[in-house]
Amino acid sequence: MAHTARDYTSKGKTTLLLPSFDMNELAARLGKINTYDRGGNVIWMDDFEAATLMWEVTAVGDGSAAALDDTWSLNGDQCVKLTGGSDAVSTVRLRRYLSYPVPGLLGYEAAITNEDAAQNYYIEMGVYDGTYLRRAGVVYRPPTSALSLRVTAGGLQSLSPAPDLPDNTMLFNKYKFVWDCSTGDYCWLLLNNHAYDCSPYTCWVTANAASPQMYIDVFLTNTPPNPNYIRVDDIIITQNEVA
Repeated sequence: MAHTARDYTSKGKTTLLLPSFDMNELAARLGKINTYDRGGNVIWMDDFEAATLMWEVTAVGDGSAAALDDTWSLNGDQCVKLTGGSDAVSTVRLRRYLSYPVPGLLGYEAAITNEDAAQNYYIEMGVYDGTYLRRAGVVYRPPTSALSLRVTAGGLQSLSPAPDLPDNTMLFNKYKFVWDCSTGDYCWLLLNNHAYDCSPYTCWVTANAASPQMYIDVFLTNTPPNPNYIRVDDIIITQNEVA
């Protein structure tokens, strides 16, 4: 049973099963990555300030890689840099596995730079409940400025208006996405200063008997022949969100 933290927390005991600080206060003090919304309770984050990249890395293609980078960051001294190689098929994926969350409304946030020469990149959360795998993903395709959600059968649902993100690998664009991991229903997306209503759509659901757990992915697909990259910083997962 989780007890309240000292100094700045509400009275009484919390019902969260994961460690709980005073979430909004902590987020404000750390500098929450999306300044347009401070909802939800933070249950996990990675600011990539550690000496080691504690993510599973899957790289395909010559030159594809993921590594900590201190050239530029949103906050702190470093971020993670995903580089797509020069082969015809060049991808790189970061994945982090986490314990099964309290079912309900979850949010995930990230700050990602844009590279117009990349084919696409996305951030996705997957939740296994012992019967199904529900995957909630946000995809951006720089060549067409297309912003999409991953929906039924792995298809893509375009969102309007399409954002025109600057081709600037030193400018971090801020994403926050909220969905219901118990039903697969989408709620809303914030991208910088624009809010998208995602409630008409549902996530990609497949039968899967894997033990309850969840993961968070960041994935880059490159357009050959030149290597291209994006930077990612401050990935945060929240629960007890508002639809």
